Amino acid sequence: MFLIGLFALILSVSATIITDSGCSCATVANGSTPLGCAFRPDWTNQTSKWCLTTGPCGNFHTGFGYVDSCSQAGFPSVNIVPPTYLEWDQAGYTFYTGQTMVVNWTSQNITNSEWLKIAYAARTLTTGQGVNVTAGSYSVRISDGGTSVATNVPLVISTVTSPAVAANNTLITVIQSKISYVSVYDGANIVAAGGSIVADGRNVTIQWRGLGQAAVGIASVTVRSAGGGGGGTTIGTALTGLVAQGNMTVNYIFPRGAGNGFGTYSAQISVQSPGVGVAPYTLSSSSFSVAVAPSQTSTPTTTPSATPTPSLSFGASASITPSRTPTPSPTSLVSPSSTPPASTTPSPTPSETVSITATPSPTPSTPPDLAAISKAASDASVNLLGTIVGASVGGLCLFCVAGFGIYRVYQRKLLQEKRMRRLGTTRARVDDRNTIYGVTSVGDTITYTPQRRGLEAYRSNSAKMSSV
Repeated sequence: MFLIGLFALILSVSATIITDSGCSCATVANGSTPLGCAFRPDWTNQTSKWCLTTGPCGNFHTGFGYVDSCSQAGFPSVNIVPPTYLEWDQAGYTFYTGQTMVVNWTSQNITNSEWLKIAYAARTLTTGQGVNVTAGSYSVRISDGGTSVATNVPLVISTVTSPAVAANNTLITVIQSKISYVSVYDGANIVAAGGSIVADGRNVTIQWRGLGQAAVGIASVTVRSAGGGGGGTTIGTALTGLVAQGNMTVNYIFPRGAGNGFGTYSAQISVQSPGVGVAPYTLSSSSFSVAVAPSQTSTPTTTPSATPTPSLSFGASASITPSRTPTPSPTSLVSPSSTPPASTTPSPTPSETVSITATPSPTPSTPPDLAAISKAASDASVNLLGTIVGASVGGLCLFCVAGFGIYRVYQRKLLQEKRMRRLGTTRARVDDRNTIYGVTSVGDTITYTPQRRGLEAYRSNSAKMSSV
């Protein structure tokens, strides 16, 4: 009667695991006792993976009832998507807290009404009743809590009603994302705990290292005195909207007049990673004091008077500017001394008097502009050098032109003398011809007139020919 009642209770329960023979595994007995597919001692006095079925299905064994093996129920494949690598040494299935983990799976002999639990070490990634088996994929952000850190542990995916139906063949590592350190430098020196910085308008360098997800997002830097709830006094202007990186260096201005010489301050870094409701990563530097800068002593400057200073004019151009403003008479006579002033021109007649007329200058006297004088002298030197170089080059060119002209004249003279010698030679030949042969050229007509010497030679030659 007990077995009949037990089977009646089992038949009324919805099954989620299917046995190797296609039977449905019972989940609970008597409404509360968990059953399902599990590893337990079997009817052969061995430990195997089996379950009670929900009816006359499978095999009946005395003391057990209808049972069947469920060893084939499970997950043929479980795939973890590798993370986005944030650090140079990150590889494989190494995650940083704050990163998103994506798990994909396939299942068999598990009904659509089953729910899954995904966990590693002591950390459960799913929430509530879990994720339905039909989803085939699950995405979750790894919490920044300390319990999320683990090294080479298996990721386990299992059914809620039968935890033995699970897969755990992938090892993962989870590292804590954080701001590793914050350092403050005053010039080239690091500001140690208890140090001091003078607020005199100087630039202070602040460095920090963001590890993992703390190197992604928007960063802000504030130098603030100690105070609960983020209170306290802020030094200078906070830096906000900085694009976070692994290693960061910024300049922070300590304005003159900030601080009071009392209390402690620190550089506070905050990095807000992407995501709704995600808490920022924060860290503060060692505490230091802020000294008040000594007051600056203003140096009085001389303001030129708007009243023009009159000058004394000698003749048409020379002028003297007295150190005091005199009240001269319109015209006064001054007897020249034996040595006249450098700025006056003595009269040819020593007895003559020089007239000095006080003429107000329309422009206030100003000190000489040394920079302008120096620039003008430099320009004059450059111009003089250019003039000298130009003159040298021009003289050299003129010398070359003159030499070439003389050479051309000399060549023409030589050619003229050569022509004259040639004409003289030709003339002498013509004269000899005329003398020997008695030829006279008049215009285009040549007249032959035998000369005495030529006639005698002719007769002598004729006589010789006759004798032969």
